[in-house]
Amino acid sequence: MHALKTTDAQRCACSGEQSKNMEETWHEQGDLEFGDLDLAGLKTMLNERFENVDLAAAADEVRPFLRDSREIVLWSDSFFKDLADRLTESHDM
Repeated sequence: MHALKTTDAQRCACSGEQSKNMEETWHEQGDLEFGDLDLAGLKTMLNERFENVDLAAAADEVRPFLRDSREIVLWSDSFFKDLADRLTESHDM
């Protein structure tokens, strides 16, 4: 299990409020313990999750909230892994 600090989440280009919400959600779900998580660990965690998520079910769940649901056609584990690989650290926060 990985751990995450708010400052680590913020370095992943999340606003402070967004990272706090993510942190709380992950903690409530038991997905993360608080501690240190570097960018490489975050990418690994995301890539593992993308391999196991049911993208068809996720697409059905979010489709009602999208303006153009045709974008879901792009969704695949490789699409999301590519996005995760593009994450960079920001030391501006």
